[in-house]
Amino acid sequence: MGWFDGFTLHRMVNDRSELLAFRLTPGNVDDRQPVALLTDGLTGKRIAGRSPSAASRRFGSGGCT
Repeated sequence: MGWFDGFTLHRMVNDRSELLAFRLTPGNVDDRQPVALLTDGLTGKRIAGRSPSAASRRFGSGGCT
């Protein structure tokens, strides 16, 4: 442990898939940490979705179909 491989792109989009905010973090940063920075100044509901990598781990290499 103590090392990481890659980066994670966190993004916030609206219901029309328009980009509202994004943040690039090292791979060893907890995925919940950048949420406060992404939602700062936004109003309304926050609905979390599954990442493509989480879906592929759950449903196999093909992802959700």
